[in-house]
Amino acid sequence: MGSWALLWPPLLFTGLLVRPPGTTAQAQYCSVNKDIFEVEENTNVTEPLVDIHVPEGQEVTLGPLSTPFAFRIQGNQLFLNVTPDYEKAGPFRDEAAWAHTLSTDH
Repeated sequence: MGSWALLWPPLLFTGLLVRPPGTTAQAQYCSVNKDIFEVEENTNVTEPLVDIHVPEGQEVTLGPLSTPFAFRIQGNQLFLNVTPDYEKAGPFRDEAAWAHTLSTDH
C-alpha cells in the first residue's frame, strides 16, 4: 500500500465535514441565553430574564406548564410579571415558578 492510500481516510473525512455554502442544516428550534436564573425576594425585576432565539417563521408562547400569570413574553424576551414574595400566597410561596415555552409555526 503506497502513501497515496494512507491519505484517503483523512480526505474522505474532510469531504464529509466541508459542505458547499448553503447546504448546512438550519436549527429549527427555540433557545434561550440562560436556562436557570435567580431573582431575589421582594425585588421588582424590570429587565428581561432571558432572551429567546426564535427561528424565522416561528413564534414562541408560554406553555401550559408555566406558572400562571407569573411570566410574559414580549417580542423575543421573557419577563417576570410579579415580585417574588415567599410569605404571600402565590406562585413563589410553595414552589419554584416555571416558564415553559412552546414554539409554533406561523
